Amino acid sequence: FTKDSRVKQKSITRKNREAEAKPFRDKLVADVGECENCGCSPTNRQGRMSDLVRLAVHEIASGTHRQKALDKPYAVLVLCWACNSGPFQDRSEWPESKQLALLARSRPKDFDLAAYLELTSPNAPRRIEIQEILDWMEEDYLTKQDIAERMQVDRRAVNNWITDGKLPAIDCRTVGATKPLYRVAWSDYLDFCQFRRVADKS
Repeated sequence: FTKDSRVKQKSITRKNREAEAKPFRDKLVADVGECENCGCSPTNRQGRMSDLVRLAVHEIASGTHRQKALDKPYAVLVLCWACNSGPFQDRSEWPESKQLALLARSRPKDFDLAAYLELTSPNAPRRIEIQEILDWMEEDYLTKQDIAERMQVDRRAVNNWITDGKLPAIDCRTVGATKPLYRVAWSDYLDFCQFRRVADKS
């Protein structure tokens, strides 16, 4: 093969891969509907020019792994043009761990650190530790309402998960209060999402 033929073959392979991933990417953009970083969307422009709120799928993985990540929900974000072509181009500002933290906060059911590391560094399964991701997330706790909205379930389902011991939580009720005031740590919530994903596959 000449250099030109190798480049042409690579280009054809890339185009085929992108065509294969397009249905997934179109659906993800439609389902998410807004930039997972700044929250703007074509229907909520927040004063921006319309071309800046076009949504696109952004691969967290870079380099040789980018093509493999095209249709992996645990390896991509939905971003507006302004974010995708701006701050997310700077890996010092948005390293992988920070982008994965954004994914965990926005789409926790899609967050899968083990799968991401298997995709990007199968020989280094601990290249990114969960604590690096949690360090980018605020040290706050989730309420039952927070979890119900994120999981798209009724608050009673969340309460049952907690009382059944499936979802660890702390009771923050004040002295004298009769009803529990549950709060869930982000780390426990992400572990719970991972457990449910595995259970759903079995």
